[in-house]
Amino acid sequence: MSNAMSIVEIGKITATPLCVGKRDAAKLLGISERTLTSRSIEGEIPSFVVGGRRLYPVDLLQEWIKKKVAEQRTIDSQTENE
Repeated sequence: MSNAMSIVEIGKITATPLCVGKRDAAKLLGISERTLTSRSIEGEIPSFVVGGRRLYPVDLLQEWIKKKVAEQRTIDSQTENE
């Protein structure tokens, strides 16, 4: 899949993928596949394994990004107040 967020046609159903693989997840997050894998194994980035393949739920990746942005804003505001 060249675009992780592209719409997929499954028979007569058109849907956005619920999960993506390592390559697409890394592209979505703008990080390397190596970083993605290590952070996933450490439990920082949400993922799960099915049949030996690690999958990344798109909705949880979006939540993770929002959480990281909020954390960074808190750090930035604390730094500005020093």
